[in-house]
Amino acid sequence: MRGFTLIELMVSMAILTIILSVGVPALGGLMESHHAQTSLATLRTALVSARAIALNRSQETIICPIINNECVNDWSQPLAVFADLNRNLSLEPNETLHLQVSNEVTKGYWQKKRSTMNYIKFSPMGHAFSSATTFLYCPDSGEGIYGKQLVINFQGRIRTNRYLSNRGTPYATLSPLSCL
Repeated sequence: MRGFTLIELMVSMAILTIILSVGVPALGGLMESHHAQTSLATLRTALVSARAIALNRSQETIICPIINNECVNDWSQPLAVFADLNRNLSLEPNETLHLQVSNEVTKGYWQKKRSTMNYIKFSPMGHAFSSATTFLYCPDSGEGIYGKQLVINFQGRIRTNRYLSNRGTPYATLSPLSCL
């Protein structure tokens, strides 16, 4: 039975050290990218579902972050889709909750243009005339390369994009939104 010599063991440790020194920093970026993609997919799916509900039911429908049945301004909270019949931005017992989505974001945060508006409203035709806006997801690290945009246009269509171009500059003027 033969074991490792001291030189073989030292060479193996040196190779392992090199591999780990290259791989570990890349793992952090991979995790940030994953968190950004997951958060973006959750918000996008919830918005698309809210628009589909408005179209299918031919009913004005809102989606908002909700705490204690009240719409709040923190888009990292659970999202509720419902028909706000009395337009008071709270889920009343006589209003139907169509969908609730867990949207807890732990490794980043959402920013939203028109931040004073704590909801998105889709008309019975699926339009978002009064709610067209841009969301920006920023990772906690502040690395803009992992930032993601979600844009809702007046027709209620939703598109996503990276925050930074290959040159490291934002794709669009998002003021007052910035991950930098």
